Amino acid sequence: MTPLYILLFFILLIIVICAAPLKYKIEAGTGSDKYAAVNARWLFGIVGFYFNNREGPSETAVFIFGRRLKQKNAGRSARTAKRRTERERRGEKRKTSKSKKPRGGEKKQKNNALAEIIRMPDKKGILDQTVKFIKRMYRAAKPEYFVLTGEAGFGSPELTGWLFAGIGVLSGLKRADIGLTGNFQNEVFAVELKAGGAVSIAGLCYPFVRLAFSRPVFKLIMITLRGRG
Repeated sequence: MTPLYILLFFILLIIVICAAPLKYKIEAGTGSDKYAAVNARWLFGIVGFYFNNREGPSETAVFIFGRRLKQKNAGRSARTAKRRTERERRGEKRKTSKSKKPRGGEKKQKNNALAEIIRMPDKKGILDQTVKFIKRMYRAAKPEYFVLTGEAGFGSPELTGWLFAGIGVLSGLKRADIGLTGNFQNEVFAVELKAGGAVSIAGLCYPFVRLAFSRPVFKLIMITLRGRG
């Protein structure tokens, strides 16, 4: 009987892990000022996670039973991150001064990628399944508040229209405050997100499984795999 009890224990443990709520608070921004701040509590508060890179070097912390785990070489990590950031800034300045115009090869590759997306089979079916996926993900996330503001565009009117067709779905959902504007001519992604709520691993997996096995998306996946093979 002992193996049976062990098996039941592990089954129960998996159920608890998958069903346990993960409480979260997220603030993030893109554009000229990129930042992210995440505060999460999982397994009824047993495990916690904190990340913030708003001011100065990024700060990361993991909590177990409310006690912060000690990080080895934390000071050295902060100094390393600061030096890395300075090197990246110097590299960006040199890159900008050397080539202000985008290379023809990169632009051509990007246009080819956009053309492939536009030529996708059954775009209407894929869009319909994407809208359903967004709704399921939002409900699974169970947000207490969700605020999305800023400006976004892909440099293509059609692709930007697709983006805002999906985002428009959120406007009608509870606790969603959408103030995002579209740029249908230029490529821009300057967005700010604020969200908080509770989600479970099982709840997050379900929308992905439904999307992947929907007929138009599954067909697109198979076409992509055959093309690579």
